[in-house]
Amino acid sequence: MDGTLQNPEEAGEYCDYEELDLDETGTGEVEGVEDADHLHDTSKYVFSFTGIFFQRFYKSQLRPKEWTRMVIYGDTATEIVDCMWEIALAKIERQVVFDEVTPRWSENVNPTVNDANEFITLQDTTKKKFYAIDSLTARILRSWKGKTMRVYVYVWSTNVQTSAQHQAILRKLLSPQNTDRAGAHSV
Repeated sequence: MDGTLQNPEEAGEYCDYEELDLDETGTGEVEGVEDADHLHDTSKYVFSFTGIFFQRFYKSQLRPKEWTRMVIYGDTATEIVDCMWEIALAKIERQVVFDEVTPRWSENVNPTVNDANEFITLQDTTKKKFYAIDSLTARILRSWKGKTMRVYVYVWSTNVQTSAQHQAILRKLLSPQNTDRAGAHSV
């Protein structure tokens, strides 16, 4: 396997996660890790934690949108990253890079799990410390067993730092460039 997760069934062989149900209020509050443990036997995995996945358009975004909560399981750091990537792929688009202030699309059209460090960061909800994907070690993952972590997924990569850069992407890369004399979009 070259590190890509184009086929979710392939990842399912060594990747295991459980989606958590929302409570009656619809807020998505998880009563505690014990509630998540009944979904799956975590004792057969070396690492496990609950991931609250947030979609971010840029790094300094103050209120990113939460879209799911999953219990992530695995026996190695690579398996944990592969599992998070499989979930995050639903929100990831093509990477954007900046030439000074001008955004442009990356040469890589379809990001792979090898690009996870460019699209995903994690935050310990108790210590408020941020972790890059490439800094995940067995020691760190062991300390997260049974904890809840925030998983921030960046739509166009962590290269997009500010709201101004996000607006530049919307204007220059995503908006139609050509309009007719009346201002309507032309093909």
